Amino acid sequence: MRGYEFATRIALCGDARPTDAMIYPMLKELESGGYVELELAVINGRNRKIYSLSELGHQAYIASAQAWTNVLPQLETAVAVKEAGVDTA
Repeated sequence: MRGYEFATRIALCGDARPTDAMIYPMLKELESGGYVELELAVINGRNRKIYSLSELGHQAYIASAQAWTNVLPQLETAVAVKEAGVDTA
């Protein structure tokens, strides 16, 4: 996936679109950490950087997804309690 595609997909999740100044340093950091792999390709006559998850990146993704699976129900409960006006103090 190219950096532009990352920005587009992130924008679909919320109201803001990350800038190139946010996306490309993050991808460089993920690459240097071994979480993504970089492939250089020529697409329609233009040089492109294509990023994909490495094995380490896939393992980190699975661990993060599992952690959020454990955290989200707790957050949902806390928000519901607050919206209901229940005093937990």
